[in-house]
Amino acid sequence: MRRSIVLIAGFFFSVGARAGWTGDPTQSLKKGAVVMGYQTDTRSVELTGGSPTKDFQSRGFVVEFRNALNPVVQLSFRALPFTGRMNLEDTSFNPHMAGAGVGLYLAPPEPLGPIHLGAAAVWDGAGGAQKRETSSKEYDRVFSSDTTLAAGASWYPVEWIGVYAGAAYDSFRMRFAVSSYAKTNWKENSPWGGYGGVTYSPNEAWFLSAEVRGGGERSLGAFLGYKY
Repeated sequence: MRRSIVLIAGFFFSVGARAGWTGDPTQSLKKGAVVMGYQTDTRSVELTGGSPTKDFQSRGFVVEFRNALNPVVQLSFRALPFTGRMNLEDTSFNPHMAGAGVGLYLAPPEPLGPIHLGAAAVWDGAGGAQKRETSSKEYDRVFSSDTTLAAGASWYPVEWIGVYAGAAYDSFRMRFAVSSYAKTNWKENSPWGGYGGVTYSPNEAWFLSAEVRGGGERSLGAFLGYKY
């Protein structure tokens, strides 16, 4: 039985407003795969140029399609459907979010002893709007851009269960447009963090994974995938 493949996700992430999920970047892929997942996410953001610092929360589904360009390089396309939500601390702004993203992975199939190594670069963009309570024609809007660089290692003590972990750098940018006149830009307060997960693969086609992230971004996610 082949080792299972854990895909990134993001949803954004995800996810909804963004997709912090990178998945296991170390696993090689012969053809392609599709994955669906759900994630809750909390991170600290600050106004560009300084304080204040606030908690930004998001949650929702992400769908990802991943294709092997060759035995080492893989390309992914992500969809963040209009099922996610986001919220900035101390505000009532809680719009539905939607977006899309792409990812590039380097996963050499040759192990280093019992360990597989890999790296990933992922970008997600998303947006959402909410009608103002004081006006039937005006909307508050938010747009986000999230770039993640990750590297990690995986180990499979048995063929159908694996564990992985790594470090990630996350460059998150967000812009709020309140009505048509007030605009504010926010960024990730602490971009460095770590992640880890567990993969269960009952056969060569299906896999189930769970992942946790810590550091500037704190998230939990669960994902179901199918390899074709």
